[in-house]
Amino acid sequence: LRNRRVRVTCTTGGVTYNRFYGYVDGWQVDWPSTVVGVSDCLVSASSRMSRLGRGVELRSGIEEERLLDSPVAYFTLGDPAGSTSADDSSGSGVSALQMVGTGTAVVFGNATGPPTDGLTAATFAGGKYLGGSLLAAPTDFTLSAFVLHSTTIPTTAEIFVRVDNTENIGRAMMYVSSSGDANPGTLNDTAGADLCDGATHHVAYSINAAGDEEIYLDGAPISSGTGPAMSTLLKGLSVGAGGNSGDTPFTGTISHVSVHDSILSAARIAKHAAGRTTTETETIGELTARLASYAGVPAANVSATATTEIPYFDASGLTAIDGMRRAETTEGGVLYDALDGTLTLAARSARYNAASAYTLDAEQGAVSGVLVPVLDDLGQINDSTVTNTLGVSARQFDQTAIDADGYYRSTVDSLSADPWEPLARASWDVLRNADPDTRIAEVQVLLNTANGTVTAGVLNSVPGTKLTLTGLPTNAPATSMELFVEGRSET
Repeated sequence: LRNRRVRVTCTTGGVTYNRFYGYVDGWQVDWPSTVVGVSDCLVSASSRMSRLGRGVELRSGIEEERLLDSPVAYFTLGDPAGSTSADDSSGSGVSALQMVGTGTAVVFGNATGPPTDGLTAATFAGGKYLGGSLLAAPTDFTLSAFVLHSTTIPTTAEIFVRVDNTENIGRAMMYVSSSGDANPGTLNDTAGADLCDGATHHVAYSINAAGDEEIYLDGAPISSGTGPAMSTLLKGLSVGAGGNSGDTPFTGTISHVSVHDSILSAARIAKHAAGRTTTETETIGELTARLASYAGVPAANVSATATTEIPYFDASGLTAIDGMRRAETTEGGVLYDALDGTLTLAARSARYNAASAYTLDAEQGAVSGVLVPVLDDLGQINDSTVTNTLGVSARQFDQTAIDADGYYRSTVDSLSADPWEPLARASWDVLRNADPDTRIAEVQVLLNTANGTVTAGVLNSVPGTKLTLTGLPTNAPATSMELFVEGRSET
C-alpha cells in the first residue's frame, strides 16, 4: 500500500546493513501476456525527509503542542473580531462554544494572548461567558489554558474554565480566589499563584477517576491533593464563568482552552506552557526534534545533538522541513536521513572534530574506475556575514583568497540570540571554504572484492563521514587525502 514503510538491507560477512529506509510512494504493475500467473512490480519509495514538506503549514508551537496530546476539545479563542462563538480546533467534532449569560458580551479579536502564538485572545468583562458540550465524557482528564487576570483578586471564586456533569454540577474547574479556597482547581494567593500581575500565565489542572489532582502554574506544579472521585460523567464546558449562582464571572483574557481525556505528565504540561513569553529558549537540536514531532516523527527516530541556543522559534506558516532547514542553516550542519531511517542533524562540530572512519587504498582492486581530481569554486566562501535575531552582525573575510579569486560572498540569517554566534559561524564559513581543496568527486568501490573493514566502512558511511584515500598516483599532489562523504549511489 502507499505510505507503508519499506526497508532495504544487505547481508555480507554475517552482518546485516540498512541501505534504505523510507515510505512507498506507489506501485506500477505489469502483467506479461506471455507468462501466466506472473506480474512484475516496480515500487517507488522516498525517504522520510521528502515527506516532511507535504501537507499543511504548521500552526504556532502552542497550538501544535496541544494537538500532540489529542485533545477532546480545543478552543484557541483566537476567533476574528465580531465573532459571537468560539470554534473548536481539536478535529473531534465538538460544537462551537456559544455566548451565554447576561451583561457585557465576550469580545474576540481585540486582545493579545501568549505573544508567541500569533493569535488574539477573548476578553471577558465579568458578564457573558462561553458554554458548550463535550462529545467525550472523560473521568481522567486535564484542563489547560492561558489567562490574563484583572489586577484585583476577587473575594469570591472567579471561574476560568469549568467542566460539569450531566446535572450541571461543577466537578472540575480552574478558578482564582482570595479566600484560600481549598476546592479542586483553586489558584489562590495562599498557594503562591499571583495571577493578578497584568501578565499572561499558563494554568493547568488534572484529576483522575479516584480524585487525585494536580494544579500547575506556568508549567510548574504548585499544589496537589485529593478531590471528589470522578464517578459522574462530564459533559458540559464553560469558559469565563460556571453558570451557577455562586460563580463570579471572569474578568480578563483567556486563550487556548484544551480538554484532554488523560492525565498529562508534568513534562507535557511544561510543553503546553512553553512559548508563553519571548524569553523562552531552545537549542537547535531541540527545535529540530520539536518540529519533527509536529510532523509525526517519534522522538526515538530523531538524532539532533546540536547545542547552539536560540530563542523559542515560531515555525507557524512553514512546513516542518522548511523550519528544519532554518535550523540547519543556523547551525551550519547537515540534515539527512540516516540509513536506519533516523532523521539526523549533524552539528558543524561533527566535521572539524571528525576522525577518519576508514581507509581506501586506490592501488587495491576494491577501488575501481578513474579517480578524477576536481578543483572548482563549488561551495567557496571567502566573505561571510551572519546576522542573528538580536540584529548582531559579524563579518569575516579572507583577503588573500579575495585577491586571488574575487568575492564569494555568503549572507546568513541565524536564529541564534547569542551575540558571539554570528562571529563563530562567519569564521567557520571562511576558515572552511575560502580556499577549497582539491576533491575527488566520486570514488567507486567494488564491495565484492573489498576486505571486511572497507566493506563495513563504506556500508556505514553517511553524509559527513570522513575517510582517508591512499595510494594515489605519483603525479597527484600528495600520496593521500582526506574526504568527506556528501552522498552515495549504489548499484
